Amino acid sequence: MKSGVEPERFCESARELLSFLHEREFIEGYYIQRRKFAVEPPETGEYLIVVEFSTIEQANRAFEFVTTGGDVIEEFGKTIEPAIKDIHISMYRDFPEPRRRKETGHKSSAGE
Repeated sequence: MKSGVEPERFCESARELLSFLHEREFIEGYYIQRRKFAVEPPETGEYLIVVEFSTIEQANRAFEFVTTGGDVIEEFGKTIEPAIKDIHISMYRDFPEPRRRKETGHKSSAGE
């Protein structure tokens, strides 16, 4: 996060955007976490924002909406984007996938 940015304001704006996307079913869920006492490598960043999707199609719809959402997304961006110093994006999925769990008889920790 850039210096001079209020962490509470940044997180409030990020929550508003993610809630907006969740209410319109572009995402399944999300959470925001802040690094504690700098107990990890600095390249991992100060904040971790996890956005959950049920399918790759839902993720594609969300990315398309965010990149073409016009005024609505632009308004959210006015407070979020200027606060970001560095950003690293990763995509993860459950593993093994449900198909593989069925084939191998593997149970997830959720008991599937």
